[in-house]
Amino acid sequence: MAVELSGGEYWDSRINKLKDQFKQRYDEAKKNLENNTEFQQNLFDGLRFHINGLLEVGFETAVQMIVEHGGEYDFYPTQKTDIVLAESLSNSKKNSYKDGWMKGCFILRTRWLLDCVSNLQLQDPYSKTRYSISLNTVHLENRFCDNMYAKILGKRHETASEDDSNQQPDSNNQNPKIIINQEEILSKLPRSFTDYNIDKNPNLVQKYFEKSRLSHIANWRTEFIQYVANQNTKKQVLPPAEWVIHIDMDCFFVAIARKLNPSLLNKPVAVCYSKSKTTNWGQGTFKTNSYSEIASCSYEARKFGIRAGELMMSALRKCPELVSVGYNFDETKKVAMVLYDEAILEFGADVIQPVSCDEMFIDISKYTKNIEDSHMGESKHENCRPFEILKTRLENLRKRIFEISNCSASIGCGRSTTIARLATKQCKPDGLLIVENSEDFMENQKFSDLPGIGPNTMTKLLLENAEFTKDSTCADVVSKSGCLEKVFSAEQATKWESMCTGAYKSSIEPANSKSKQKSMALEMNFGIRCLDYNHVNKILTDLLKLIKKRMADKFVVSFDQLQLTVNFRQAGHPLEPVKFGGMGICEARTFTYELRKLRLADFDGKIESILEGMLGSVESLEEAGIDCLDLRGFGFKCNKLDYSEKKTKKVFFQN
Repeated sequence: MAVELSGGEYWDSRINKLKDQFKQRYDEAKKNLENNTEFQQNLFDGLRFHINGLLEVGFETAVQMIVEHGGEYDFYPTQKTDIVLAESLSNSKKNSYKDGWMKGCFILRTRWLLDCVSNLQLQDPYSKTRYSISLNTVHLENRFCDNMYAKILGKRHETASEDDSNQQPDSNNQNPKIIINQEEILSKLPRSFTDYNIDKNPNLVQKYFEKSRLSHIANWRTEFIQYVANQNTKKQVLPPAEWVIHIDMDCFFVAIARKLNPSLLNKPVAVCYSKSKTTNWGQGTFKTNSYSEIASCSYEARKFGIRAGELMMSALRKCPELVSVGYNFDETKKVAMVLYDEAILEFGADVIQPVSCDEMFIDISKYTKNIEDSHMGESKHENCRPFEILKTRLENLRKRIFEISNCSASIGCGRSTTIARLATKQCKPDGLLIVENSEDFMENQKFSDLPGIGPNTMTKLLLENAEFTKDSTCADVVSKSGCLEKVFSAEQATKWESMCTGAYKSSIEPANSKSKQKSMALEMNFGIRCLDYNHVNKILTDLLKLIKKRMADKFVVSFDQLQLTVNFRQAGHPLEPVKFGGMGICEARTFTYELRKLRLADFDGKIESILEGMLGSVESLEEAGIDCLDLRGFGFKCNKLDYSEKKTKKVFFQN
């Protein structure tokens, strides 16, 4: 007579039957291991696996690999399951593993299992972003830490027993609470996770922007645009310039360092951040293993082939006597103010186009009406040498800048911004060049030096024109009529051919009341090392507060749109890149949030909801296998800014 079973009893009996069937296979596999030294029998010791769906290597093979290396397999997932192997998951399964009763399980692709077996060593699940699916980050109290993660760290953590008087079990949780020391986790991660841990460095974001050269340069540019605009009362659109000058400070950061330390004069100097160990090399003590990038280097250093953007480690091999110095942003800003004040005093704010803190274009057409390029400096008026008059005026300007700032500036002058910039490059350092004949001057200029001609453009040109080289001049391009049109659009080709002949005219865009930022951005791409989403939340909060302060300083009233860009480590690249604390090789994802004229006055009240949306966006990256440990940078951009009518003038630069 058959025995009727209830639904629960039937299900339990079915599970037990499957367990018994699997146990037979498990015991057989164990016997086969007794005389086989090929396998590391305790590789997966203490870890319980479950397989969900089809795997890359097939179900039977995966189970065999688990059993042969000491792991246990659960035919059905239980609260004791540590790892779920899968290639993909449905949304319902993801939610179940993420927030349901299986929360804490680590969900890995077959690649992790294969790498563990092939290396006979547990692989860090964070070492490759594509190991994981819907990855939960390092929750210091979940079961996973007690098992696999703790084992990877080299130490097994014992759970508290039921009769442990020091541990009070949670009545709402069948699993005992596991307490793992964060210090131990950090000790097994690259040192940057300790040095840039925001829990230990609560002012991490503030310190980054205080020291970031690129952040200062970007801010100064917008500030000087506003500074010039506030003094431009004419607010007119200029026609194409007849004559343009280009002013550029020489080795600006190096010049600041030499101003503060005259002993650096006539020595090879590089400006950068560097904290590397020192060793005796050549005639002195130098930093030989530094991955710091050089921001600026002296002309004495350039003779050795050293260039801006080069690593200090490489530069020291070329020049062991190279001296590295840091930045002085306060003094840099003061000297930049001297440049702009003297230029405004000499020519007026209505003809100045700021480029950066140490560079600008000035339309001097109204001061040179009697100069005729075709006469090579000979005026229609007798006994008048207009180029000599202009030269004297520009030399006096350079002299005043040097006397006040103790830093030299070079000036190029020509019929267009292109010619003026090339003239400045040719007369550096501490020089002045007025190009009287544009066509003759441009003939000998390298085509690759023209604005808009980068490595990719030159590569295209060289592939289509075998007779060209990277050193081909503008005259070479002009002699091959139509060669540019084979590679580029007709508009681009016409523009560059016009530049090559010196006929191209460009307009100066003076800063005026319309020169306000339409968007504002900031980015932190150094020192981002997050262990969990609490760290992410703290960094995003500090960044939001900072960009809000910057908008308030610029008298922004409201903005419509906020963009968040997340940079994360590219799959297959190490947790710590060659540059300590840096980004390394990364990918990026951008999220956009429409805020409908969010007023700055209401920003603080909305920050919690904004952060909630952003954290949700960052967590969604888990579906692509991106974990907190992989995050390497965050960037914000506020679009469609709306301003008040307040004026800033010189108070703009007060601290």
